Amino acid sequence: RGMPREQLRSQLGLKQVTFTALLQQQNTIAAEDSLLRLNSHEITFTSTEQVRIAQLMQQFQAAPYTPPSYQEAKQTVGEQVLLALIELGEIVQVQPDMIFKRQVYKAMRQSILDTIAQQGQITTGQFRDHFNTTRKYAIGLLEHLDQLGVTRRAGEARVRGPRA
Repeated sequence: RGMPREQLRSQLGLKQVTFTALLQQQNTIAAEDSLLRLNSHEITFTSTEQVRIAQLMQQFQAAPYTPPSYQEAKQTVGEQVLLALIELGEIVQVQPDMIFKRQVYKAMRQSILDTIAQQGQITTGQFRDHFNTTRKYAIGLLEHLDQLGVTRRAGEARVRGPRA
């Protein structure tokens, strides 16, 4: 999506104040979070990459709650395309080798929060059974949500976290 702001400043050998002033005086570079990019920059995929992306999305559609691993997805589309899909937010990486399609991730996260709101907690088994997935995926996603502060482990269950 762009170049880290600090990396560009460092490569140019500029002090922070000077670099910030230069950025404010120009209109060809856009800033998004900590990234800088040309206003005209956009991520595009070749027709071959688009075909591979469609194949990967079919794999996600066929098994949304037990999707292909990072390594399997990398074999389908290539690592650079996979990283671009993650950066674009189309795919969410929850563990080093565990990824979900964004819509499925959001639905699962919301379902977890809804269950916690209704029952006060959710167990790995409840999550696994609700989504007809495996323990591996249930634990992977729940641990990810714990790290984000969305959930918090309380014994064998998860409860609402401080950032829910």
